[in-house]
Amino acid sequence: MFRLITEDTVPGPPLGKRMRRALARRKYKDCCTLFEEEIAGARVLRLGMQYECGMTEEDRLAALETGLAKFAALGVRGVVAPERFGQRELLERLGFALPSPAALYKKLAAKLVHRTLEELGVPRNMAAIALYARNPNREVCNAAEVICREARYLALCSPNKGEELRTELRARFGAAVLDELPRIDGFLRLHVFFDPLSTEGYTRGCMGGVGIALGGVESGARVPAGVIEGAALRPPVRLADALPVGCDRGAMLCALAACGAVKEDEITVGELIAGGRVLDVRRRGLSA
Repeated sequence: MFRLITEDTVPGPPLGKRMRRALARRKYKDCCTLFEEEIAGARVLRLGMQYECGMTEEDRLAALETGLAKFAALGVRGVVAPERFGQRELLERLGFALPSPAALYKKLAAKLVHRTLEELGVPRNMAAIALYARNPNREVCNAAEVICREARYLALCSPNKGEELRTELRARFGAAVLDELPRIDGFLRLHVFFDPLSTEGYTRGCMGGVGIALGGVESGARVPAGVIEGAALRPPVRLADALPVGCDRGAMLCALAACGAVKEDEITVGELIAGGRVLDVRRRGLSA
């Protein structure tokens, strides 16, 4: 089970000081409602917040903390927040974790590569692709298996068990899997990072090509704004109208995928994202 927070404002007259004090004495219990529902076969516990008109920002914050205390009392530690939710720092301070898209992006690595090549107008067999990972895991192996069948050149850059995986891919698919990506005229150089991208990692691997930072970018890292950090994720058709209105749809899909309610192959990769914004790779001039 994962949890969803929703917010609403109930119209009404402004509250006077007496009413605000009364709300404080009740600790805002009337503003918080817990109810359970089902989405894609997954049980969801929703926290509904109803704010009276006239409540100050301090009142709203206190009401939200009261509602979150109900979650905490049930042992809840992971939540999905509404879009443009303004109290993410409060959630972190209270020990609640928001779904991270990085884990899902890594599982969708091959789809993100395909989407990037499509946006750039580059055929898959005209791409030279490098995968970077300190420790190759299932996500890296799955992406390598798909990509090595399509790309002319694939490099698996990993200090740990990299040669073992390269040998296995060569034996299974007859592909030329390299340990370093060469510079080849006429081919797009695409660098896919499974670990958080650092300045050193970008300088070493991504110069002269297009970068996809599946694990995000390290805080303070000096990398160009055009480095792709993910994509808008679209739900399967069966869930098009099932997701709660106003929720962070990307975070909801991450939560549904994490609990097995949605499979990765059902999710469609949409517009590419860099720096939290939709990225037009052609307009940015990204190229080999």
